[in-house]
Amino acid sequence: MRSFCICAIVFSFTFFDSASAQTLALMDSTFGVKGKTEISLGNFGDELTDLYVSFNSYIIACGKVGTAVPGIRKFGMVRLDSAGTIDPTFGTNGKVVTSWNTSDYPNSLAVLSDSSMIMAGASARSAFIQDQLPAVYRFKKDGTPDPSFGGDGHVALGYDTASNGTFKNIYTESTNFLACGSITQNNSKGHSGFCAMRFKADGSLDSTFGVNGKALIPANVTSVSGFLTTNATITFIGVTVKTDSEPPVHLPIVLARMKANGFPDSTFGNNGLITTAVTVPDYNLKSTVQQDYKIVASIPNAFGVPSLPFNLVRFTTSGLPDSTYGSNGFVHLLLPGNAAEIHGLEVAKNGKTVVSGSGSSGFEKCASARINLDGTPDLTFNLTGYDVFDIDPGEDTNYLVRFPAIGQKRYIGGGVAVLNGLPSFLIGRFHDVAQNDVKYTYSDAEPFKIYPNPVASVLNIESNVGMKDFRIVDALGRQIQRFSNLNVDAYLFDTRTLPNGVYYCVAQNEGKRVMQKFIVLH
Repeated sequence: MRSFCICAIVFSFTFFDSASAQTLALMDSTFGVKGKTEISLGNFGDELTDLYVSFNSYIIACGKVGTAVPGIRKFGMVRLDSAGTIDPTFGTNGKVVTSWNTSDYPNSLAVLSDSSMIMAGASARSAFIQDQLPAVYRFKKDGTPDPSFGGDGHVALGYDTASNGTFKNIYTESTNFLACGSITQNNSKGHSGFCAMRFKADGSLDSTFGVNGKALIPANVTSVSGFLTTNATITFIGVTVKTDSEPPVHLPIVLARMKANGFPDSTFGNNGLITTAVTVPDYNLKSTVQQDYKIVASIPNAFGVPSLPFNLVRFTTSGLPDSTYGSNGFVHLLLPGNAAEIHGLEVAKNGKTVVSGSGSSGFEKCASARINLDGTPDLTFNLTGYDVFDIDPGEDTNYLVRFPAIGQKRYIGGGVAVLNGLPSFLIGRFHDVAQNDVKYTYSDAEPFKIYPNPVASVLNIESNVGMKDFRIVDALGRQIQRFSNLNVDAYLFDTRTLPNGVYYCVAQNEGKRVMQKFIVLH
């Protein structure tokens, strides 16, 4: 089998600074202070891990709060209003810093229809990774832990009593929550592999999923993400962990797939597992999923390489590098300067991949790029397909974790050195960039969007004016489900129990009723 590694990526693009290129870094001065808000939650450095932006309403950022003991972190969260000002009604003066065990932190968050929050992460009894368990956290909309979930707002569960692990992704399924991540055996005991657990609204496990609510595909992997994919399956991606003490050199990317019931999908690879021919030199893998369920992943850079580019690979739904993307599935984008590192990936509604990270020519700077569906740089993005800029000039911790576009604005979530030189949460907003990149584009005639369409599992319903009431009806006008007394601008609707066919989403707000057609195709 032919082996692909970072040195085999030949589809490359190199760009240089151009005076004619209009920079993206035009901060919106109406947001925060000169376009940005920097929030310090502790005295030992903070790390933002996820960012949620509600349309023209509020912003929630979550992440890790450092402590005096390396390896021990607290759970951190902050809420801003649409102007970038800390919301004093949330938590304690707009901030939440808490822990349930010695160490707790979130990796990702989802906001529910009642504005409460559910998050996936890890909880540990000590600073040692062997004591870290996958964890799910739930908060009320005011930032206080929800005691109806797990008794104190959190649930930390190992797959067994001899494994450690973490959850990376969290999804809402009607009244249930699906958390995806990985577990690793301790001292050759216990299990290792791609892991998912389904929780009920009260934090108890759903016994109809996997084995008593827990599901596993055995593998020795790390840097795992899990995504909802076609036919209500769960597709994972991760990197093989070396079993010896030598430094990583060529580590295969591994894919896995579970069926909706939590058991391995026997039609995918070897009983649900594919060890790909794509190898990477480091564990720092980032990934996302397109609307067509193809997975895009970063290829981490090897240390010591003189010029470090943005490297990407895309896999088809069958687990092979996608020959229609870049050069045989690979993209190599060399930014100005001599270093680049990807910290996050996301797919805009138009299907283009937005890459977030850092680049440098001395001090580290923020960097972002946008890639077309065929793997070419999108030249409508800053005229070059990329942008490299400073948030705090002269600081060495500029980087982007998230770079979502909402309405006609582009937001950033990252880390930046601030008071006392400590990294903190950074949330910023840019002026209008490229119109065709905007994730949510509305008109008076079309005030809300639904996607993907056709849909196999979860339908995203999003509005620019808010939703107080919406219904799902079938092609004959029969009501399937109704959601009332809402005050949200985004909702995730689980379609997996619906038969294939044509349906309509009928939303109502302030006396106006609008309707969008969608197709369920499992």
